[in-house]
Amino acid sequence: MGRVGRAETIEISRKWLQWLKSQEIVKGKLATIGWCFGDGWALSEATVEPVDAAVVYYGRVNYPTGELRYLKGPVMGHFATHDMLINRDMVTLFELAC
Repeated sequence: MGRVGRAETIEISRKWLQWLKSQEIVKGKLATIGWCFGDGWALSEATVEPVDAAVVYYGRVNYPTGELRYLKGPVMGHFATHDMLINRDMVTLFELAC
């Protein structure tokens, strides 16, 4: 997880989503989904390339507010209530920023 930089994540995400959108088999809506480390990817993808929705399960959502303004679709988040790392304060700030 520590070996993948934010800029690299964003560029990889953008390219994959653009590729998916160009595929004939992809029809209708496109969403991102991720768990834990993949949660960060799912949310990053949704901020760099418009998608219809993003679903995140247990992951860090402490994104700068400026990045979250690029979200075009709804975000559904699932979080634990007794977690020390992904805590209620982090989630509340995320909800307010969206």
